[in-house]
Amino acid sequence: MNDHYLMISFENTHSAIRTERLLEQHFKVATMPTLRTVTQSCGISLRLAAEDYEPARKMVAESGLSPQMYAIYLVDSNKNVLELSK
Repeated sequence: MNDHYLMISFENTHSAIRTERLLEQHFKVATMPTLRTVTQSCGISLRLAAEDYEPARKMVAESGLSPQMYAIYLVDSNKNVLELSK
């Protein structure tokens, strides 16, 4: 069973809500609290399936949201966090 997932964290709540509205039209998205290991965040993150990484990354990058406003992480079943893009 693959328990890996993507977590997108944000610098502010507005960016999180805006991105959720964009992504939920194409992917299964859940709002979640940001994991404690990620310290620079507004506290709200989005959770997506790990296999959605490339299309979701591209969609967020093309949305006009500044790369400084979000970061994408891969989280495994042990809650280990690997930053994929910033």
